[in-house]
Amino acid sequence: MYSILNLAKTSVDYVECLQLKVKDDFILFGDLMKSLTVLRYNADEKKFENIANDPRPQWTKACEFIDDDTFLCAEDGGNLVSCHKNSGSTKEQERNILNELGLYHLGEEINLFRRGSLVTQHAPESSIAIDTCILMGAISGYIGLLLQLPPPLYQLLMSLQLVLAEYVPSVGKIEHGTWRSFESDERSDVSCGFVDGDLIETYLDLPKTVQQ
Repeated sequence: MYSILNLAKTSVDYVECLQLKVKDDFILFGDLMKSLTVLRYNADEKKFENIANDPRPQWTKACEFIDDDTFLCAEDGGNLVSCHKNSGSTKEQERNILNELGLYHLGEEINLFRRGSLVTQHAPESSIAIDTCILMGAISGYIGLLLQLPPPLYQLLMSLQLVLAEYVPSVGKIEHGTWRSFESDERSDVSCGFVDGDLIETYLDLPKTVQQ
């Protein structure tokens, strides 16, 4: 038996949709030039409602929900951008804009995000609860993992990252902060909101005396 699908509604306010993700009634729309847009499908009225959008033009290659109000974008310059929807604001204009939370130069052209993990999940008493795990794949064959960290752990790892960036020798004598800074044809910004897992991992290779 085959199900017949009927076209209920179309939306044509975009340049080119490269990727979209669906979560309940919400649709995260990644446009080639218009960055991210969050839509909601109103089933009663059979129409799309524009909930929020990123006003900054970006060449979006992939997108994903982090949670109901936070979203992830990969653009063609090898950068990652996280955005937040201010649902609690009393001003409609503020609710309709996606605000940037994080900027990070990965150096890989990501074209796919998927929720999941590289290892089987276990929950020993000593483990730290991680709510969101997102796998990412690049056209080069690169596979990476993004984790949403609890605020106390994020602050701890950011402090460790700053110390390691000064201590661990960089490749090509490029400063860590310079390499991870967001860079595109339109703008340049310092990295924020992301912890560099590759740099944090170098802590394990340090002598115990240095770790302490």
